[in-house]
Amino acid sequence: MKSIHYFLIFFSFILSSVSCYAQDLFGLNPENLKTAQDYKNAEERVLSCANYLLTNPIDEEDLIRKTTFTYLFKWIEGTPEHTFSLDEEVVLLTGNDKDLLTIYFSALAKTVLEEPIKQSTDEEIQEQAIQYLLDYCLNPENHLKATKRMNKMSKKNKT
Repeated sequence: MKSIHYFLIFFSFILSSVSCYAQDLFGLNPENLKTAQDYKNAEERVLSCANYLLTNPIDEEDLIRKTTFTYLFKWIEGTPEHTFSLDEEVVLLTGNDKDLLTIYFSALAKTVLEEPIKQSTDEEIQEQAIQYLLDYCLNPENHLKATKRMNKMSKKNKT
């Protein structure tokens, strides 16, 4: 019984060390996002995170994926230059699935950072983010199944 206890302590230590190492390795420590300038300076890294998440398949064991999303989401929550919201359409589209929401938030960040369209409406930004989400989900290599609503929307967009 003691050996299991020691193993769990050792495993917890290794896991926390790897997580800290991943943050240090990629410079993605969300704790560094404090001031408006920090958020502005982070935009290039956030765009890289979004691109990584949108171009790599879902893998629950992927530490890089977890680290990049944690950083990206912290940026989304605190950036003073952009506001993000989840409306009813997105909730219905994703069904509150955490993997789908991860891709949607990544798509939002990519949309506002890669295509700086300050005059765009929230609806136009959401439309582009949904398109990124659909593209991701409809690619079978990404291991994320599109919902029925997404398939219907995709067929509608093609016509």
